[in-house]
Amino acid sequence: MIPSVIVKYLTYESSTVPELPEVETVRRGVLQNKILINVQTFRECLRYLFPPSFTNRLKGQTIKALERRAKYLLFHLSNDQTLIIHLGMSGRFRFDPPEAFIPQKHDHVIFQTFHNTIAYNDVRRFGLMDLTPTQTWPDHRHFKNLDPEPFDRTFDLGLFHKKLTHRQQPIKVALLDQQLIVGVGISMPVKAYGTVRLILIAAVIL
Repeated sequence: MIPSVIVKYLTYESSTVPELPEVETVRRGVLQNKILINVQTFRECLRYLFPPSFTNRLKGQTIKALERRAKYLLFHLSNDQTLIIHLGMSGRFRFDPPEAFIPQKHDHVIFQTFHNTIAYNDVRRFGLMDLTPTQTWPDHRHFKNLDPEPFDRTFDLGLFHKKLTHRQQPIKVALLDQQLIVGVGISMPVKAYGTVRLILIAAVIL
């Protein structure tokens, strides 16, 4: 069974852009040690074409570990391949017991384990899935130019501040640059800016 708190985050409304908390929730072991007994795709591509022999390279593999880099999910498999998934603008996972699974419009990929049928649903089809050797995944084109994670020990707040002060652009645009800081989504800077404004207003009033 998938805990209800996990289901809550995995089945958010498709009109909501997946942000870092949703991606991190998927990473936290929901599928770890599960065997992919079957995988089906229902179209040739999402944002990009699926890699060659995509489903055959996944079938029968065990998900040994899950990682997150920025808003990318990394499923490390028992065949030393890593499945890379990005939810894009509207991607989400739906978990059902096999006997209760009902296909829905915009279900593009189905992952089958012994206990769950997991549908990847993506209305806008701006998500992506790719496969790369586990040993060299940091060199993949999606990751090689990314800066450190904001909560990583290697993240240098002083250097980040220095880079930010030299930017001649709106703060929201700068924060969305994944080469400056990774994992910030479209709505997060807006929410943060609103919070800061409220704090400043309260400070002036009080």
